[in-house]
Order: sequence, then C-alpha cells, then structure tokens
Amino acid sequence: MSEKTKKLLPIIVLLFIICTTAYTLAAYADNEYTLRDKNGFVYDIDLKHWCSATIIGCQQHTNHLVIPSTIETDFETLQVLSIDSGGSWPEDMTSLEIPSTIRYIDGNPWKECNKLETVSVDSGNPVFESIDGCLYNKIVRSLVCCPNRVESIEIKEGTLKIEEMALGIRQNLKYVRIPESLIMINGNPIDDRPCFPECEISQSELTFDISPLNTCFSVYDDALYDTREHSLIYCRPNKKTVQFPADLEIIPDYAFWRTALEYVELPNGLLYIGDGAFYNTSLQNIIIPDSVVYVGEGAFEDCYALYSVKLSSSMKTIEEKTFSGCPSLIYVRIPSSIVSIGWFAFENNSWKMVGIVDPGSYGEDYCRALKESEDDMDHFVYYDGTDIIQTGKLGDNCEWSLDIAGNLSIIGKGEIQFDPDLANSNGLPLAYSVIDVQEGITTIPDGMLSSGWEHLYKVRIPNTVTYIGKDAFSGCQYLETLTIPESVLEIGERAFADCYSLEKLVIPNSVLKIGNGAFAGCDKLELVLPNEKQFNREKLFSR
Repeated sequence: MSEKTKKLLPIIVLLFIICTTAYTLAAYADNEYTLRDKNGFVYDIDLKHWCSATIIGCQQHTNHLVIPSTIETDFETLQVLSIDSGGSWPEDMTSLEIPSTIRYIDGNPWKECNKLETVSVDSGNPVFESIDGCLYNKIVRSLVCCPNRVESIEIKEGTLKIEEMALGIRQNLKYVRIPESLIMINGNPIDDRPCFPECEISQSELTFDISPLNTCFSVYDDALYDTREHSLIYCRPNKKTVQFPADLEIIPDYAFWRTALEYVELPNGLLYIGDGAFYNTSLQNIIIPDSVVYVGEGAFEDCYALYSVKLSSSMKTIEEKTFSGCPSLIYVRIPSSIVSIGWFAFENNSWKMVGIVDPGSYGEDYCRALKESEDDMDHFVYYDGTDIIQTGKLGDNCEWSLDIAGNLSIIGKGEIQFDPDLANSNGLPLAYSVIDVQEGITTIPDGMLSSGWEHLYKVRIPNTVTYIGKDAFSGCQYLETLTIPESVLEIGERAFADCYSLEKLVIPNSVLKIGNGAFAGCDKLELVLPNEKQFNREKLFSR
C-alpha cells in the first residue's frame, strides 16, 4: 500500500461512516424501516432531539404488557416519552402498565384491544393517572382510554374532555356517566360500526347519563348531542328509526355509517350533513329540508334501499358520489338552486330513475345528458310546485297518488279493483313506504301489496274496510306499524305472511274469520286475539 493511500485511508473510512450514518438517518426520517427491539416493541426515534423514542406498537404475546421506560438502540439508550396510535398490540392483553417517562399518548392506541380490562400508571408519572382502570391525562384533564372490557364508567368530576375513540371499539360498554365539568368530546368517542359489509351491526345498548348541572351535552332518543354546537355525537348503530331534536344543525361525517337505520325525518333548521353521514344504511326515502346548505361527498352512497330523494332548495352542489351505488333510486327532486353535480353522483343506480326538475335549470340539462348517455335514465318530469310525483287509478272507483316522501294515498269508494296476476298492469308505483287508505274504501284486495313492495313500513286502514284479502300484505318484510280497525270482518289466508318486522298486532272483536297461515313467518309477532277459543293459533302461524 502506498504512503499516499495510507494517508487517505482514515479519510475514506470517516467519509464512509458519515455517508452510512447519513443514509441511516435519512432512512429513519423517511420511515423506510420498522425498528423493533428484542422484546417485540416497535418504535420510532425523535431525530430532531435524538434523545427519545415513540412506541408505535408491540408484537409480544402476553396478557400483562409493561411499556418500557427506555429502549436500547445501536446508538444509545433512549427514553420512551410517547405512545403513538395506528400500530398493533397483543390480542390477548388484559392489563397494561405505563411507566413514569411517558409524556404524550396519541388518541387511544388500544381501542381495538377487546380483552383489555385495566390500564395502570406509575405513580411518578406527572402527566397520566389511572382511575378505576381507566387512563386519564391529568394535565389537560381528559379521559384517554376506557378499556374495552369495562361495562360502565363514571367519568371523574373535573374531567374537561373525552379524547377521540377514548371509549374504544366494543359492545361491552353499557353505561357512561358524564360529569358536570365535561365541556368537550373530541370527535366520535366510540366506534361500534362494522368495518366490513359482512360484519354484523353491533347490538349495543349504550346509554349516557348526564349530570343535571352539565350545560354542554344532552340525550335525546338515546343519542348523545353537543348542545353548544347543536351537533350529533353518537347514536346506537342498531337503531332503525331515529328522532332528532328540533334544534339540530349538524350531522357530522360518518354519523350513521353502516348502521341499521331505515327511517329518519330531518328537522327544519338542519344546516349540514357530513361526508358519508348515511353511507350504506337501509334508508328508503329522504327529504332534505330547505335549511340544509351542504350535503357531503358520499353522504348516501351505497344506500341500496333508497328509492326517493328530495333535495334542499338551499343547496348549490351535489357532491361526488352523494347517491352513488343506490340501485333502488327512482325519484330525485333536483331544485333549481343546484348549479353543479359532482362526478359519479348517481353512478350505478337504477335505469328507472326519474329526475324531477325545473324548466331551464341545471338539473334539466343534467338529466337530459344522463338520459342520452350510456348510463341512461328512464325520464325526467317538470316540477309543478307540489310533491305529488305520480298518480293512477285502481278501477273506476279508486285513485292513487304518490308523493316524494313515499306516501301512497288511495281514495275512492267501495272495492278496489286489482288483479294480482296483472300486478304490473294495475298502475301502482314501483316503491312507497307509507300507505294511507282513505275513508270509503271497503276492501284491501287479494295480493295487492304482496311481495315486491319491500319498502313499505306503515299502513293506515280506515274504519270502512271490512275485508283484508289473501296475501294482501305477504312478504312486506319491513312492515312495522299497522292497526286493524273494528270494521274488519275477515282476514284472508297468508294476509300477513312473512311480515318479519311486525312485533304486535291486536285483532279486534269484529273479526269473525282469519285464514290459515295469515301470520306464517311472523316470528317476532305478539298476536292479541279477541277470543282464543274461536281461532286456532297454531294454524294462523303455520304454512
């Protein structure tokens, strides 16, 4: 080796070390590598100060997990000062111990740890504390984590805030007591919606009990609201019908995302519906009040049962994918205020869709273009100032009309003329949710409302009806509300067969005959008969 090479060798080695270190630091900065210690902890390094580590998960298999206060690296021993969310944690973990060094925790990192029962904190930690197994930040006075195995929690007095997802993802929690001191709930405190379409909707019965001295939050129809922001915070995912308070102004992003919701009446005064607010619900029709100025992207996306929509006259735009993936959608009222419709707003919808528009409006131009495009649509009609969108006849004596809310009214006198073998020729509309049979009608004909009328959930029968025909309501699986008047004398065979949602029905004393199988398949039905000896209950429920 030459003398010149010997002199240059230390410099070359030094440059190699510098380049290697620089490359390593760049790799850390770009998160190109996952750093893991021998105990399975995954962590990141604070390059700015080069003196601390952030735990982002752990791949141990343990019931009791102890977060370390320090981590050994190839460079030096680093203090663990923070815990980040987004990483994975032991599935079997039932208890968690946090050291005195931790100063920051990002949200609730353990929200998916379904077996977690308690979180404890070293008594020397100046920021965090454990009370009844729950984790609190005593500096900002907030609830950080309530373990998923906890069934009830009384949030300690003095707490100002509940952090986002502090109550985790679970079905175990049944009761939350909110103290007088609480003034803020950061985002959604709990997420019990299914992550995938095949997952079952949570049957949570979570209730909130609010201190009477708390002025920031309220409970209405089992849902939690922020009374200062006039905003919804949490509603049980298994509720099919929701009633909102009159002063509600905000339905936040993903509020009812993949829930069991089937019917809702939005209050006048509502201003904002967030992105994905009703995504993949079972809503059948929706009237957006004229007070609403914004409906977010994908707000009603993948609502497979949605067939009727009336938009607010205060809206200027229909955002991207707002009604995409709604194959049942037939009627859409597009007001003249709309000046822009986003990409895929009505993608993958029914070819039978009817646009109800004002002459010369942007909505008319849009519907014309859609009708002529490959996507196609059935037709559009001009708005006449009323909410009646279809009318027709049922024989010479009876007429029907359908409004945008899905209310079907039948008026006339005597018997309705309807041939179940020619159902599509009788002129009834394709979809409706409420039937109001007016006074003067005497029969509900055989098979008139059977099978295909899957949107129907409520029926009003007047006290002039004497006969409910065979298969009259069979297969109306969403039918929930029905009262049989004292005028009815006979109920035909299979009249209410497979009405799965019927829960209670009172048969009046006037009924003299009920056909076999009238309530076959009505597994949830509580049937109240006037005279048990007069009817064979077993035959009424048999096929």
